[in-house]
Amino acid sequence: MAAANRLLIAKIAMIASIAGISTIAGLIEYSRFSILAILAIMAILAISY
Repeated sequence: MAAANRLLIAKIAMIASIAGISTIAGLIEYSRFSILAILAIMAILAISY
């Protein structure tokens, strides 16, 4: 299960980073998703360690 979670985190982080660096409009459009992705990554990292 940990491997599956890390794979999901990697996909979410990749999407969030692409959305963040694309344009300012893209950053505003995906800001909610990026914040949720960061919170999810932090929560899973806190659980895994």
